[in-house]
Parts: sequence; C-alpha cells; structure tokens
Amino acid sequence: MRTLWAYVAGPGTAFVVILLLEAALQLVFAMPSDWSAADPAALDRAMRAIPIIAFVGLLVAYMIGSFAGGMTAALVVDGRSNRPSVVTGIALTIAGAVSVFTMYHPTWFRVASLLTYLPFSYLGCLAARGRKARQ
Repeated sequence: MRTLWAYVAGPGTAFVVILLLEAALQLVFAMPSDWSAADPAALDRAMRAIPIIAFVGLLVAYMIGSFAGGMTAALVVDGRSNRPSVVTGIALTIAGAVSVFTMYHPTWFRVASLLTYLPFSYLGCLAARGRKARQ
C-alpha cells in the first residue's frame, strides 16, 4: 500500500508545487487584460506577449516541482526504489507536453521544459536517499 501512495504523492506534490509557483509568477507577471482562456486566439496573443524572464521563472517552477515530487515519492517508499520518482517524472513530462503543445510556448522553452521533469524528479529521489542515509 505504501508503494501505491508513492505513485500518488509524487505527482500530486509536484502538481501542487508547480501550481502554487505558477500562481506566484502570475502575481509578478500579470497576463494582458484582454486575454481569455475561452478564446484560443486571445490566449495565443497573451502567451506571445509574456516576457522571456517569465518563461525562465516558469521553467524554474517546473524544476522545483519536479524535484519536490521526486523527493516525496522516494520518501514515501523510504528510498527503497527509484521507480515512483521516475514515474513522477514521466507523468510530469506527459502533462508538460500536453501543455506546451496545446498553446504557444517558445521553442526553447518547449525543449527545455520537456528535458527538465525526469532529471529533476530523479535528483529529488537522490536527495531523499541522501537524507535517509544521514539519519
């Protein structure tokens, strides 16, 4: 049962952390006032108007969320397996691919974000194992 929870807790933690960091980014980099999620053309224009530094911040949010998810998954199974952390990274990569290919994102961001989730989830796993080893 504990292993099952790791497969839920890892992606769940990652998604919550990413959503919270995205909300914080929206406070700093507000979307243009004329955008609407219901209007694909307006959403496309709004995404193209976002400054590059906001995309960098979003990429950092993905790194932090992936790390937190991978670490949580590994801590739930007491570091016995890296599989829940890897599955967390794969789930995030799939969700990220859906996101970056359904609306405008710069090409560099698409590539960077899709190459971020799995390595940072695994780094979270390694950090959890290191934490367990020191206890």
